[in-house]
Parts: sequence; C-alpha cells; structure tokens
Amino acid sequence: MKVTEAILVISSALCLLVADRGIVQASSGSDPNTVQRKPSDPNMSKFGPKLSKEELARIAKLTTPELVDMLKTGDTRHAYAARNRLKAGQGWIANFDLLLSIAAETRGNMIVEGFMGPVKPSASAEDKARVDKFLDFLESQLKKDKPSVSRRQTIRSIAKTVFISAALEPAWRPETNGPVDPNNLQVPYGNARVLSILTRCLDSKDWQVRSEAVLWLGSVGANDLAKAEQVAALLNAQFGKEETSEEKESVKATMKQNIQTALGALNRQIKYLRYGMPTMEELYSTPF
Repeated sequence: MKVTEAILVISSALCLLVADRGIVQASSGSDPNTVQRKPSDPNMSKFGPKLSKEELARIAKLTTPELVDMLKTGDTRHAYAARNRLKAGQGWIANFDLLLSIAAETRGNMIVEGFMGPVKPSASAEDKARVDKFLDFLESQLKKDKPSVSRRQTIRSIAKTVFISAALEPAWRPETNGPVDPNNLQVPYGNARVLSILTRCLDSKDWQVRSEAVLWLGSVGANDLAKAEQVAALLNAQFGKEETSEEKESVKATMKQNIQTALGALNRQIKYLRYGMPTMEELYSTPF
C-alpha cells in the first residue's frame, strides 16, 4: 500500500471516530436548539440583524436585575445578549440558581442549551453539586405536562453533562493509538445517572423522545467501558421493540435507522478504546 493511501485510510478512520462524538446531529425532525445554519451575511444572525457594538456595550453596563428583565421580556436577540452577559466568565456559577429559576418560567431552551459540560470525577464538591442540581432541574422538566424546556432539548442538555466531545477528548482520554486501560479512563461525574435517565426515556410514548435518547446513548455509552456493552445490548433490544411497535411505518423506519446509527457509533468507540486504532487491513476488511 502506498504511503499516501495509508494516510488517507487512517485519516478516514479518525474522521469517523470524531463524527461519532456528535451523531445526535443526525436526529430526525427540526429543533432550533440542535442544528442551526450560519447566516451568510456576517452582520446577520439567525434571529435578524446582529446587535451593534454600541448596543452590546450598553447591555454590558446593565445591572443583574436589568439583565434578568431583558432575558425574560426582551426580543430574542436581546434575550441572548442578556443571557450571555449573565453567564460571562464565572457569571454562570454566580448566577447558577438565578438562571435555573428563570428557565423554569421562560426561555428554558435558550438558557439550558450549552449550560453545562462534563465534570471530572476529581472535581470539587461544589462542581459536583451543580451537576446534581442541573440534572434535578432537567429531570423535573421531563415529568411536567407543560415544561418550560422542550423534551428534546432537555434530553440533549442531560446528555451533554457527560458528553466528551472531540474538542474535549485530549483532556479526558489518554493520547495513544493502542488499547486504553479502562482503569485509566475518566468517567464524567453523573454518568451512571445520565445513562439511567436516557434509558427510561426509551419507554416514552413520544417517539421523538425515544429517538433523541437513542442517539445520545450512542454518543455517551462508551464513557464507562464497564457498562458500554450493556448500553449496546439495550439499543439492540430497543430495535426489536420499535420493529413490533404500533407506530407508523415511517416512524418505525426512522427509529430503526437511528438505532443502527447509534449502535455503529457506540461499537466503533468501544472497539477503539479497547483495542486502539484499527490496522489498515482491518479498515479495508471491516466496514466502519
């Protein structure tokens, strides 16, 4: 095999592994909190003309009560600007309870999106307490008939508390092309709880909730290798349930496709972590 071909093969494998870290983007249906197209005009946002530098400077001088009022009652562009100011720097920690209390009333999707990422098991008690409180809030949203946060966004935010994206991997995963010692993997704090919540979502009567949970299980199921095979078995069992469900054929087809997507991503992650980067022979003989 030529050197250039070998490089291309390895690059393809890396691209697949990186892509697997965000397979939820393939979720069916439209959700303004998942996939957003960037406007071609640099002066435009997806909500209209961007706020001027002067307006942003004015907002930066507002007091916390004024920012709260803008977040609650302002138009979408101003609400985002107010949210960003309240979260800026360590503001998201100082205003943690305040922001969640607002999210319980209004602008829930806007507030919880990107609010919290994975926390290492060695984190402080305060950091872990915030994860617990955030998950408490999101779980309560799932139980409400009329939640302030959409169910799909709630599932997304729950999963992202343990989601190790490609950008975060260098700080979480050992840098090696060989097998990874499972004992050396850092499992995000709250991982078991998140898996439990996502698993319960598979029993939802709302197929979009099940779909979102399936895809996220494919993305976070390999965080803890001791439980990864259990997650794979769970997804396989869900495939059978969807196949015999009373949903419309189009929904069945979508669900089965999403489960296959999730399983493919999960199994690739398991194989990579257990056995290291595949050899060129494996790449040519094994479909990835």
